[in-house]
Amino acid sequence: MNAKKVRMFVVLVIAFSLVIASCDNGGGSSGYSSNPGTNNPGALTPGGSDPGDSDTGGSNNGDSGQNNSEPDGSNPDSSNGSGQNSDPQGGIDSVTGLANKFAWLEKYAQSGESYTIEVNTNESVSTQFLGKNNTTITLQGVGTNRIITLSGSLILNEGVTLILDKNITLQYDGSGVSFQRDGTLIMNSGSTITGNPHLSVLIGGESSTFIMNGGTISDMTVAVIGKGATFTMHGGTISGGSLYGVYVGPLRTNSGGQHFIMNGGTITGHHDSGVRIEGIGHFTMNNGTISGNSAEYGGGVNISSGSFTMNNGTISGNSASFLGGGVLVDGTFSFNNGIITGNTASKGGGVYYWVGGFYNKNPSGIYGNIPDDASFN
Repeated sequence: MNAKKVRMFVVLVIAFSLVIASCDNGGGSSGYSSNPGTNNPGALTPGGSDPGDSDTGGSNNGDSGQNNSEPDGSNPDSSNGSGQNSDPQGGIDSVTGLANKFAWLEKYAQSGESYTIEVNTNESVSTQFLGKNNTTITLQGVGTNRIITLSGSLILNEGVTLILDKNITLQYDGSGVSFQRDGTLIMNSGSTITGNPHLSVLIGGESSTFIMNGGTISDMTVAVIGKGATFTMHGGTISGGSLYGVYVGPLRTNSGGQHFIMNGGTITGHHDSGVRIEGIGHFTMNNGTISGNSAEYGGGVNISSGSFTMNNGTISGNSASFLGGGVLVDGTFSFNNGIITGNTASKGGGVYYWVGGFYNKNPSGIYGNIPDDASFN
């Protein structure tokens, strides 16, 4: 691993640690650490604590001795008799400012209810905890695209669904990551998440879910790391990050079961593999395109001790400096259908089998790669 990549990973570790420290009051650390002992050159192994397994309790200020004042500065002690706070202000529409609306949702949102926030101007907010259990929050821009600049992290409380709808951009200013704590994130067409290449859309909670129906993620990695976490991509584009497009794997060796399902969309323009799979993470590709990515090993997909099942779709135009332009196999690869073509590497332009299992049920689907379609260690 070269010095430039090490610096990238150090920055990523710091970013993850800042978020977790804000949730756990300084407890634990997390991130990716290099592991020169693995069979796969340049492979990473996650290390540290799993934020999804921690009892952060960040959403309940009333139990932590913090000030319970409301967005308007008042300090009511009201309840609707069901253990939930009743709103003395007349609903979320009576609150101005995005940060105050987020604070209202954390305090007054009712279980089973859905809330829509229409953003009619560009706004800036710091770290935010969103909603209460079993609530749905939709963000949509009014009139034109609206930019929400985040100087910290957007954290979904347990059981909260956040929908990024049309005309909304979440723009990270370089100091935060998008972090889920057992919540669900949904991106629709017309939404964008952007930041810098050292940050991640972090699917970190146990059994947390990210569904990408459309939209764009640029200059960030989607990191599926929570125990049992799932990322399903139906459409949209993940582009332009200098790390991976999608990382699938655990933070800890005993915290597996991560799954990335690609039914459509495009992953392109990443410089350390389009998709990387580690631990017992699994990637299922049913459709979509992985193209224009590069790496030293496994330009399109790098399977590092995880598993990859390809049922359809296209892996094309990717490159590796050394091995596996399209796919590097250091785990298990089941190629059932689809196309792997136009990829380049020093060896194994289409697929390079390093170690593990390579089950090719569609030999005619791997063609036109340079210098060869498949090569073995």
